[in-house]
Amino acid sequence: LVDAGLSSVLPLAPLTGDLGLITALVERWRPETSTFHMPFGEVTITLEDVATLTRLAIDGDAVIVDIPYEDWSAMCL
Repeated sequence: LVDAGLSSVLPLAPLTGDLGLITALVERWRPETSTFHMPFGEVTITLEDVATLTRLAIDGDAVIVDIPYEDWSAMCL
């Protein structure tokens, strides 16, 4: 993780928060739309939310792997 520049995720603790809150969020999750159904409308988790929680940078060059085009379907499987 350090060599890849991802050391900021090391101090993240396992999810051990309020089990009632976690249960409520699970019950409100709609996998068909990837959103939470709340009384005030639909909400989703954004890339900015993830960056804030993990302290990972979301700007700069994309991390890519040089894979020949014909190998993409095999890689995705």
